Amino acid sequence: MKWYILESAEEQIIGQFDHNPFDDWEFKVRGFSTGSSGYDTKEALWEANHILPQPCIICKRWIQLHWIPERNQKLIERNMCFGCTFWDEKLQAMLQGTYEGRRKMVVNGCMYSIAPDDPTDDFKGFGGTKFQFLDLRTNTFIVSRNTWFNGEIPTVWLPAFPDTAIMIEGRTPFRVIT
Repeated sequence: MKWYILESAEEQIIGQFDHNPFDDWEFKVRGFSTGSSGYDTKEALWEANHILPQPCIICKRWIQLHWIPERNQKLIERNMCFGCTFWDEKLQAMLQGTYEGRRKMVVNGCMYSIAPDDPTDDFKGFGGTKFQFLDLRTNTFIVSRNTWFNGEIPTVWLPAFPDTAIMIEGRTPFRVIT
């Protein structure tokens, strides 16, 4: 029996298995990816993955400190996992109206960033595809050829991120439905 960490967008499992769980079709279908190698003891798994003794205050996942020192310090200070720290930063940006000069939009539980349209910039979100949004906060239309997908908002964070826009024109990212 070995100890493993299994992680998906909505779930984290730390447990003992008599075989490699990543060979199981059930875990693949549920969207789990490898979180760790197999370890002989739970203590060895925790030490190797730099897991803090207390879970995230938001999602209750275990906090792993395997990032750059500045990011690890933020996780410790906030007592949040990497994912919740990411979404907490996005929430603060939305409350301020911009993030690094970008406007944030939430459409159907997904976040998009509207970056400045610079005609000389060859590196644009969605390859420069035209997007048009109706901003529900201001009742104005936003047109951009530099829209970036920030991710599908995890269930635990959805109450903090109500939809702020309707996408009139553009592409939605591919979603795996399980």
